[in-house]
Amino acid sequence: MTCLPAGRYCRKEMETSQPACRQAGLFQYKAYITARVPRIKTAEGVKTAEVPWARPDSGFTLLFEAFAIQLIMSMSVKEAARLLDEKENRLWRALNHYVEKEIEQQDFEKEPIINLAIDEVSMRKGHIYVTNFLDIDTKKVIYVAPGKGSNTLTLFKKAYLPAGRQVWKKVEKLMIFKLL
Repeated sequence: MTCLPAGRYCRKEMETSQPACRQAGLFQYKAYITARVPRIKTAEGVKTAEVPWARPDSGFTLLFEAFAIQLIMSMSVKEAARLLDEKENRLWRALNHYVEKEIEQQDFEKEPIINLAIDEVSMRKGHIYVTNFLDIDTKKVIYVAPGKGSNTLTLFKKAYLPAGRQVWKKVEKLMIFKLL
């Protein structure tokens, strides 16, 4: 059990049961892990200890999340949800957590963008557009902005080029794709 810093276990009556975490299935059956998790006293008050097999409030084990993300990398979230017999929203929340975590870890001063590609695409049928910003050398999607046009460049600049950084000047080649 991982304890919070300077945490002491509370009395036994204060133990709680953790909501069940979805685990990778056994054949065609769903599997869940349920455990009694102790509560600990910290400077901020009484809190539930973290369990090593799941992220807090995710509802999935780390193994199940990893499997779901691997599926989503090769198919749509809707197809993965149908295959895993899980709600799409729950998979989207897990996916968004890891995408946001990856975005926070990106450092463009260490890995400057040399070749930037910008691609405007239409989502579904209709006039719903997104603009993708891609680093061609690392083959990574750097940013996805809602909409199309020059305002998406402003959104990209605000999100990834905070005050003081000069990464934008290092772009040598800019490729803009527009599918008709």
